[in-house]
Parts: sequence; structure tokens; C-alpha cells
Amino acid sequence: MDGRPHPPAWAQHTWMGFSTGKYDGNILTVYTTHLKRAWIRRNGLVQSDQTTVVEHYIRHGDRITFTFIVTDPVYLAEPLIRTTELIRSSRDPDSWLYACDDGEQIVGRADDQVPHYLFGQYPYLREYSERFKVPLLAALGGPETMYPEFVDKLKDPAAAEAAAQRKLVPTPGPPHISKAVREEPNDGEIHVWPVQGNIYMLLGDGGNIAVQKGDQGAFVVDTGNGRLSEKVIAEIRKLVGDKPIQFIFNTSFRSEHTGGNVKLHAAGADPSLPGSFFAGTNRDVGIGATIIAHQNVQNRMSAPTGQVAPTPSEGWPTDTFLQGRRRKYYNDEGIEAFWEPAAVTDGDSFVHFRRSDVIVTGDIFTTTQYPVIDIKNGGSLQGEIDALNHILDRTIYKHEEEGGTLIIPGHGRVCDEFGWRDSLIEAGAPGAKREPDRAKPQLWSARPKCFAGLRLKLRPIGLALRATPSAPSLCSAHPPLLCEEGLCTKNPGRS
Repeated sequence: MDGRPHPPAWAQHTWMGFSTGKYDGNILTVYTTHLKRAWIRRNGLVQSDQTTVVEHYIRHGDRITFTFIVTDPVYLAEPLIRTTELIRSSRDPDSWLYACDDGEQIVGRADDQVPHYLFGQYPYLREYSERFKVPLLAALGGPETMYPEFVDKLKDPAAAEAAAQRKLVPTPGPPHISKAVREEPNDGEIHVWPVQGNIYMLLGDGGNIAVQKGDQGAFVVDTGNGRLSEKVIAEIRKLVGDKPIQFIFNTSFRSEHTGGNVKLHAAGADPSLPGSFFAGTNRDVGIGATIIAHQNVQNRMSAPTGQVAPTPSEGWPTDTFLQGRRRKYYNDEGIEAFWEPAAVTDGDSFVHFRRSDVIVTGDIFTTTQYPVIDIKNGGSLQGEIDALNHILDRTIYKHEEEGGTLIIPGHGRVCDEFGWRDSLIEAGAPGAKREPDRAKPQLWSARPKCFAGLRLKLRPIGLALRATPSAPSLCSAHPPLLCEEGLCTKNPGRS
């Protein structure tokens, strides 16, 4: 109501979203964005995180005419409009409140398992239809069901049932172009977003950059692609003042996360090193920020003596580790980094700031696309699944699946545990071939050669296989799913 703008696309989504309102006479109009993925009540229609809602409240004494308009470019072919009448009640407005404690355990289901069904096999598909005695074709919804002439399609029950069954399976054709709002700025500027506690996210220079600020200085996770490093340094200076950029942690060797290493290293300093054991072994000890990463990151960024390295030595990690976990205590906060041996690559790590309760994932997780698994550099599908579940195990939501641990992805917007879980799916049951042949030096996206029988949690958005040995085709056993010839577990030898 105070005229403030809506948050940017990379801001966290919540159940209530972000609403602004204005009065025009006796009409209050409310506009809401940044809603989490949910469901529209009554018929259970899925509501995407791109949904916007306009509400009009028109008061007539003790009555209010309430009209809402739901616009969803993902699941609605046209806006959903509803109107109802509200009558003032003398009941205690807080009488609905009750103590509620959540529980995550479902007997007989594995921890954090998200059920997923092939098209047309959802067991509760007819629940609404049977309960309200509505033909399935009508229960599936769509704008055509709102018009009188739709009744003619229901006069022949067999034809209506056949039409409903056809709607349950995607029709072949070109992929749909995403209508999602771009979650990363591309205007040549660095945008700073306060996440939680002492953690800030910097966007605009390739991969997301996380900065922990405090009395000791700045702990930076990833450095972007380096094109806007001067602006990144300037924004960090605004956060920490005259304190140094003391530590840089690289979650990966990829250039969109390490491209700014050279300049951020040069702009920093590590005052803990002068006078230490290392002072007698290096003349430039303490000059420049200390760059921390797994040893495999340094291996990928450097080269054996006599060979040309892919990156300048000034940007290489100077403090590496080999074990599965690296710990530091900085700015009065415990920091844990976990190495995931074979996720997107063999050098990926994620960082957990424990007091602020923020996890920085690097490319293990993004909200903008599937992870792209680099098999040539040690990545694997099962390793990526294990890494995703490891991160999920460290998240705790605050209340009603909102808040609590916040996640900064390698690309895209900040999210909480529900936003994280909602970006992951489980496809099928265990027992299938779990990963492509690691001997093949191709880059594969995280979609397996056939989803049939595979257990994984991945973001359900479209993607294409990269550098595959043969073009994917539609599997006759699973029409909507991509398979590679000879690798379909339900239909061996066919594609």
C-alpha cells in the first residue's frame, strides 16, 4: 500500500507471495507475485511459480464482492476468474488459529521420496470426477469447459472418455518455449540480494556469488565469470568496508564460477598468514585472498609442468583439501564445505553457513535448468542424485514448509527447502541402469537414457541431451519419455 515495487525475479517465493494494493473509491485491488508452486483448490489444478493473482474487494456496507483473477502462463490456457460474496461476521477473527507441529514421516515411504507417476497412471486421477459425478473430460479442466457449447462434447460418454484419455498423454511436436521470467539479470550491473543472517547473493556476472560479511572480513563463495569483477569487488567493499576479502571458495572449476578468481584474489588479503608457519615458505604469504577448493578443482584449472594450463595461475586454489569435508570458523560462524565426488564433475562442493543457515550449491543445483553432467570430467548421474539428496538432508524448514534453511543455487533464485524439493522429481522405481557409460567422453544432461525404473529427483523442465551418440526417440513403452535404443528397461532392445 506504500507504493514499493515488487521484488526482482531472483527473490525467494513464499506461500503468500508479495502483494501490493491500492484503493480506487470503494474498491481495493491487490496484485500478488512470487508465489510458490501449489494447487488451485477444488479440482487440484497445479499452480506454477510463475502465477500472478489480481484480487478486487468491492465493499457494500457489511458485504464485500470478492473477485480474483489467476494468470498462469504454465498451466492455464487463459486466466481463471472467480467471484464470490463475503458477509461480515462477528466471530473472533483469531478463532481459526491452532497449535500445529509438522511431521515428515510417511510409513512405508523412503525419506524425502516424492511420488511420480507416468502419464495417465496417477491413481487419484478420477477422484474429483467420481466424487462430484463429473465426466473425466470436464474434470480435467481447460478454458473450453467454461463455455455452454462444451456440453455437446459430453453427450456421447464413450467419445468423451476417449477424448479425456488423449489429453492424458502429451502429443508429439516441438517443445514448448519457456514462459518463465528470467531469474538472472543481464544488464551489465551487479545486483546484491540479502539472503539471511550475514549472507548476501550477488548476481549479474555468470554464476551466483555468495558473500558472508563480518568483523573479520568477507568470505566469498565463487567469483562469477570475471567480466564484471571490478563491480563485484566494489559491491563487496560496500558490504565489508575496509575489511579484507580474506577467503574465496570455489564450488567448481567451471569458468562461470572461477572466472573472477584472479581479480578478487588480487583485491583481497589474508592477514592470518603473515607470521605463521607459511611465512617462512612463501615470500608473498598473505598477499591476496586465500582461494579454497577441492584438489580436483586445482587439477582441472592447472596443468602438469611443461604444458599450458587452461586458466592463469594467479586464479588457482592455494588451499586445497582431499577429504569429504572442509571446516572453517570465520566471522563468528561455522562454515562447512562438502565435496561431492562425482556429481556434475569430480570437484563439486557445496558450502553450508551454519549460523546464517544458508547453503550455496554451485552447479549441483540450479533453478533455471537441469544440471549438465560432465562425464569427461568425472561427473555421473548417480553422483549428482547423491549430492542433491545430501543437500536436502541438511535443510530444515521453519514452519509449514517455508523459511528455515535457504539455498543459493549456482544459477537462479534463492529458495527454501520446499522450493528445493519442488524443483526435484522422482521418476519411477529403483533398479534401472542409473548412469551413462562414464567411458564415453560426452557431456550429458542429467536426464538418463530412459526414465523407466529410475529413482532420482530432478527439476521437471525441458532439456536436450548434449553430444549424444544417437538422436533420442520416443519409447513405445513410455511414449512421453526419451529413451536411447536398447536401454529401455521396460522394452529392451527397442526405442
